[in-house]
Amino acid sequence: MAVDPASGALTGWIVAEHAGDCVEVREFAGADACLEPLLAAVGSRGLAAGLSRARVRIPGSPAAAAALPALLADARQVTEHAGMARPLHATAASVRATVSAPGSVHWYADSF
Repeated sequence: MAVDPASGALTGWIVAEHAGDCVEVREFAGADACLEPLLAAVGSRGLAAGLSRARVRIPGSPAAAAALPALLADARQVTEHAGMARPLHATAASVRATVSAPGSVHWYADSF
């Protein structure tokens, strides 16, 4: 969690876990300014545990791209194309248009 030092108010939080040699950031909520320190904390703990890879599953934004090097020094973006859509009374064309629309993202909570 990130906390404003002046007010003590919560400014953000991050959910991460590790398995094998990879730390996975699953969720982030908060102000853009707290993303870098939270990723740095996750990276520090991951490196201390001997991890060498990371996967970040948060929506892409300029702030997220700028903060990634705080997680791992040689962070780079890799786009994965995986997912599932369960249409209820929707045509295949309608579902395809929804999941391929500009700005559409896969949120981890959709992986159930």
